[in-house]
Amino acid sequence: MKDGRSAAQRYAKALLVLSGQDAKTGKVQNDLAGIVHSMRLKEKPWELLRNPLAGQKEKAQAIMTALEGRVESSTLKLLKVLALRHQIGLLPLIADRLNILSDEASGIARASVRTAFPLSTEQTTALANKLEGFCKKKIVLETKEDPGLMGGLVVKVGDYFFEHSLKLELRRLREALAG
Repeated sequence: MKDGRSAAQRYAKALLVLSGQDAKTGKVQNDLAGIVHSMRLKEKPWELLRNPLAGQKEKAQAIMTALEGRVESSTLKLLKVLALRHQIGLLPLIADRLNILSDEASGIARASVRTAFPLSTEQTTALANKLEGFCKKKIVLETKEDPGLMGGLVVKVGDYFFEHSLKLELRRLREALAG
């Protein structure tokens, strides 16, 4: 799967350049998100593309028929190339990589935050401001409640991971008492 990720990275970079020339990266991202969602629901049109016995030209023609005029031309070109190369399965990875590359180009970092209890608007704003100061980027927070933490929070931004939870403190205390 490693070379699948590197191929997805290459396709995403090319798509970012191609869609960026027309300032339509956001539209292409929306196109891909909708298509990936449809694929995951296993909707009928995607069965042909997953079929290894279907011909490359048949797959490319099916894509053109189904999506021409409904998605950006860069999205259509990518789908056609993927179909011709039997790589349509890379589409979810490509969509994820395109989102990451687009965020990087825009100076945005996404932060995943798990808390035991919901954060207030003021707490969310304060946390985003602290993280922006740390990362030197605009932060987009995605918050989730995790009652298993008991208290505190866990934050992941890119490769950074911060945990300050009651669960961690109790585990440290248990290890200190046991060892």
